Amino acid sequence: MFYRYQELEMHYKIYGHGTPILMIHGLSCDMRLLVGCMKPIFKDIDGFQRIYIDLPGMGLSNAPLSFASCDKILEALLAFIEDNIKGDFILAGESYGGYLVNGIISIMPERVIKAIEICPMVVENHDERRKTSKNFTDFDEEFMATLSEQNRKYFSNFAVIANKETYDRYASDIIPGIKCFDKNFIYMLRKNYSFSFDLYARLAELKFDKPILIFAGKQDTAVGYVDLFEGLVPLFPQASFILLNKAGHNLQIEQKDVFETLIKNWL
Repeated sequence: MFYRYQELEMHYKIYGHGTPILMIHGLSCDMRLLVGCMKPIFKDIDGFQRIYIDLPGMGLSNAPLSFASCDKILEALLAFIEDNIKGDFILAGESYGGYLVNGIISIMPERVIKAIEICPMVVENHDERRKTSKNFTDFDEEFMATLSEQNRKYFSNFAVIANKETYDRYASDIIPGIKCFDKNFIYMLRKNYSFSFDLYARLAELKFDKPILIFAGKQDTAVGYVDLFEGLVPLFPQASFILLNKAGHNLQIEQKDVFETLIKNWL
């Protein structure tokens, strides 16, 4: 299905019935990232309507350059919520999607029941992030040798645990989105990669006291974990912060069982 807002056409899919959960993926991928890690969780859980969306310029959503900013993407998401979600809802966001989740909370906190943030982006400027190093890796070198040089290089950038199982998930959940995003749109978005308002001052004033589940990878070289703990936990009185060892920016793949168990319990 497609949601039309001004010149934007946003692709989305809905599964199940019950309390809505709006799923927002990260930058330069698409809804398949969250479908892949969330679908197994709801095999044994009823009562939730899962709404997956492709952000502008990603997946099957179109890429009008007028929406290549955080403010405009947030505007589109808020319009989508108003037009398609009745009543209160849950949010789930990964990486850049986590940043957008916090933007939504800052605008309409009264409607958000709770939120899941998976390796959320906190510091917009890459150079200012307190990133961690890979002080642990577990690579199946025999399997890695079967990959093309390009696939091996891209997979290794973020991988902490690299074997056939994690690569197959990477290939099904992440690579398809990377192959289809609009490069011009992403280039422009990176130039407007933060909200025009002070998100964290607004959240600090808000004192949002509903449950927040924050996942961080100990070996996450994209956003790290220090900024997540120090930047988000103090803002949310009911936050749970999960720091997983042997996990990077794709922790939902590398620590699949722990990830799924924790979300089932939290829901």
